[in-house]
Amino acid sequence: NTASIAMENGYRLQQGTYKRESGLSFTLVDNVAVAAEITTFDATLIAAVQINYTITRGTAVRTGVYTIVRGTDASGTNLQGSDTGVENTSPGVTFSETETASTVSWKYVTTSTGSNVTLTYSITYLG
Repeated sequence: NTASIAMENGYRLQQGTYKRESGLSFTLVDNVAVAAEITTFDATLIAAVQINYTITRGTAVRTGVYTIVRGTDASGTNLQGSDTGVENTSPGVTFSETETASTVSWKYVTTSTGSNVTLTYSITYLG
């Protein structure tokens, strides 16, 4: 085996089976009561992801890691997600995950403050 490091159009860094997607930015809309999708991954190709993120809403800041492990079947049986992080005050955002037809979705809901939320994140995975 030859060790290699590759860049995919500046979008993804790959070192062997380790892959990191470049930092992305997403607006989380204020007062979303039904979970809305941020991003997805194909569970037939990727078993688990770690999402490093920072969210800001006014002066509220949270940074952390959201980990998702695909389910044991295409409908998401035993799908797991875990959020760890720190914040200066709650920005009013809750993350969740779903799996349908082997597509895993990372989702969010937000409280009503009159302000949208800025999410910046980067996804890493092996495979």
